[in-house]
Amino acid sequence: MTEPRASVVHSFLEWAEHRNIPAVRASVSVSSWTSTAILGAGVVLLAGKVPHVRDFFELRATPALVILAILYVTSVAGVVVTRNASPAVRGVATLIGSGMMLWFVSSLVTLSNTRGATVFALLPVFVASYHGYLLRAGPRYPFLLLPIALGIGGALLLDAQHAALFTLIAPLTVGVSLTLGAVALRTDDLNEQRERLREAVAARALEDKTRETQRLSSVLLDVLGQNHDIGNSLAAARVNADWLFRETDDGRLILPERADLHAMAAELRESLERIARIFAESRRIAQDMGPMATLHESSVSAAVGRASKNVELRFRRVVTVTMEVPSNTHVLVRGGPANLERVLENLLCNAFEGDGKAGASTVGVRVKDGPVGFVAIEVTDDGPGFAGEALRRDITALDTTKPQGSGLGLYTAERLVLASGGRMVRANRLGRGAIVSVTLAKGAMA
Repeated sequence: MTEPRASVVHSFLEWAEHRNIPAVRASVSVSSWTSTAILGAGVVLLAGKVPHVRDFFELRATPALVILAILYVTSVAGVVVTRNASPAVRGVATLIGSGMMLWFVSSLVTLSNTRGATVFALLPVFVASYHGYLLRAGPRYPFLLLPIALGIGGALLLDAQHAALFTLIAPLTVGVSLTLGAVALRTDDLNEQRERLREAVAARALEDKTRETQRLSSVLLDVLGQNHDIGNSLAAARVNADWLFRETDDGRLILPERADLHAMAAELRESLERIARIFAESRRIAQDMGPMATLHESSVSAAVGRASKNVELRFRRVVTVTMEVPSNTHVLVRGGPANLERVLENLLCNAFEGDGKAGASTVGVRVKDGPVGFVAIEVTDDGPGFAGEALRRDITALDTTKPQGSGLGLYTAERLVLASGGRMVRANRLGRGAIVSVTLAKGAMA
């Protein structure tokens, strides 16, 4: 095979694969050709048989109907025969169908009088332009030119009385079909570029999210230390501390010695309890924020309600939490509603605990619009607020000003928010109190 011929074959095969396949198949189905034949027969009968209209067009209906029948039979047979054929074979069949269609509409021009031919002359231009766009027949793939030439040439063989008219419409037919085909190809290229860009952005975002989640998991797991026996060691230490506490509380030791040992045992047990809480919380967070955790829609109002009840149980008193949260507000949180509840519970507890010496008496939760696609959940309180130094530095694990605190409350909340693609901002209110704003992506149910 010579090089030019090989280049043409390669270009044709590329075109056959590149066509807008769903649209082409819809246009060359049996039902579509049947609709075309019915419409064409109606036009022929109208222009060739109906009084007054017939006088205007003077269309010779019989040969036009014969050409339409040949078009219909040939096209339907092509659809049936090439249904499971290769793209190249279907491409050839499609070009034959286009040529037959152009032969039919061009024959309406040649089989009419001068007035009718002038009106029907628009049909070849319209059909060629539609097929040019549908079949992507731009200058890169000019394979529709042959069907156009054969269709117009076949019509002129019937009657060449309007040859001068075809010298005007033929170039227009070719130019419009190639132009619209080029527009279609350019549109396809732009759509492909946009899709590749969208996929690249989505892949990069997913990669960044996965990397951030893995980093957060590693940070939290580092809190546990490298010793996998820490749980067993803590259990044994707590048993010993309980035993020492009971032994020093039964009065067998001399009072000063007993009091000192008892105080030391109580302090030891309290310290071990705090370490145990840190261990359990860190392990739970690390699991919830692992790479397998996914984003789920969560109701903000439901999470606030559950978090408030949990805080009441924790403080063993009624807490005042005011809410301005629409019931239909949903956000996307990694790990689902349980983690949104944990974020809000940690923020509420932090507000009521304050700095460990004084806390808030009332906490408010309000939802407002954030950036496009996001909502902001604001937690405000009337407590002492954040220390200036605390606001100037990042939140870190185990950093706390509270004697009984684990240092994981705000840290846990921020990690969960960041892992969910959101952000958390702390500030002090004018006058007294603090405000923590959590921005999360809006759910589809919002």
